Amino acid sequence: MVAKMVERAPAQSAVYVYEAPMRLWHWVNALSIVVLGITGYFISHPLPTMPGEAIDNFLMGYIRFAHFAAAYIFAIGFAFRIYWAFAGNSHARQM
Repeated sequence: MVAKMVERAPAQSAVYVYEAPMRLWHWVNALSIVVLGITGYFISHPLPTMPGEAIDNFLMGYIRFAHFAAAYIFAIGFAFRIYWAFAGNSHARQM
């Protein structure tokens, strides 16, 4: 039997095309959109009212707050993305 020599592939290393701020912006946007979608659903289809004092049942207020907070984060991320289109590398410019 003749043993065949197996050629090994050269070692590969990861090359990140997009810089860390772009990757962070992507995941913050993704999380913001998920929160906006879920809270938007609950705002458009409210939960049944609960008996008792309003201060004890402020769940819809918290849902609305989370919705607005996610919207602000999304808007700030958009402004950051416009800035990074000028400050980032050639891939961030998308030209």
